[in-house]
Amino acid sequence: MAEEKGMDPEKSQIDDDVDDETEEYIENPLKRAFLVYFSPTHVYKSLAVKSSKLDWIIPLTLSLLLSLFLLNVGYEYLQNDNTEARIKRIENNTTLSDEQKSQTIDRLNETMGKMVGIQRIMINVSAVIGTIVWALVIALVIMLISKVLFEKTIAYGDAFKIGALGSMTTLLSSIVKLPLIFYFESFSRAKTSLGLLLPEGMEEGFLVKLIDIDIFLLWYVIIISIGMSVFANSSIKKAFISLLLLWLVFRIVVISISGSLSSMGM
Repeated sequence: MAEEKGMDPEKSQIDDDVDDETEEYIENPLKRAFLVYFSPTHVYKSLAVKSSKLDWIIPLTLSLLLSLFLLNVGYEYLQNDNTEARIKRIENNTTLSDEQKSQTIDRLNETMGKMVGIQRIMINVSAVIGTIVWALVIALVIMLISKVLFEKTIAYGDAFKIGALGSMTTLLSSIVKLPLIFYFESFSRAKTSLGLLLPEGMEEGFLVKLIDIDIFLLWYVIIISIGMSVFANSSIKKAFISLLLLWLVFRIVVISISGSLSSMGM
C-alpha cells in the first residue's frame, strides 16, 4: 500500500503535480472521502502520496450503513417486489397447469409469510457481504486493466482504496432513492436512470435494459477511472472507456442469462 512504500519517481512526480496545483495534500481521510465528489483528481493524487486504512474503511462504512438503512426502512416494499417477481416467474412457467400455478403461488405466499424475519436477516447479511465482494472484485478489475492495457502495476491495496472512495456515490444514491421508494411504493420502480421515465412495459426490452444505466453508477465509473488514471499515469478517457466497455459486456451477459431463465419460468 501507498504508505508502506518509499517514494519512487512516479510518486515524486505526483507530489510535484499536487504541490503545483493545490500547494498541499488532502491529508484527512474523512475530508478525502467527501471531496472525491468535487475534486477526485486532487483526492487521488493525495492518496497516491500517502494513504491509510481509513481511506477504505470510512467510505465503505458510510455507504454500507446508509444502504442498510434504506433496505430496512423500505423493507416492506422490497419484500413485495420479491414476491411479485416470483409470482410472475411462476405465471410464465409454461410447464405448469393453471391449477398447479395457483397451488404454487399459494405455497409461496404462505412460505414468505412464515420467513419474514429470516429473510430480513438474510437481506442485511447479503448486503454486507455483497458490498465487500463488490469492492474486492472492482479492485481486481482495476489492477488487471492497469496491467494489461496500460502496462502499469497498481498495488491491490491502492486499487481497493480507489474503488472504495468511488463508492461514496452510493451514499448519494441511497439519499435520492429513499423518497422515490415511498413515492412509488416499490424498490424496483425507484430508479435513478432512464428506466424511471419509461412506461413499465418498455423496461423489458433488451436494448432498454442495456442502456438503462444508473446515473450514480456512471458517476462511480467516472470517479474510479480518474483514480486509475492517476495511479497508472494514463488518460482519464482511456481508463473510462475501458471500464465502461467491460461493464457493458457484463450487462449483456447478465441480461441474456436473466432472459433465458425468465423464458423457462425460473
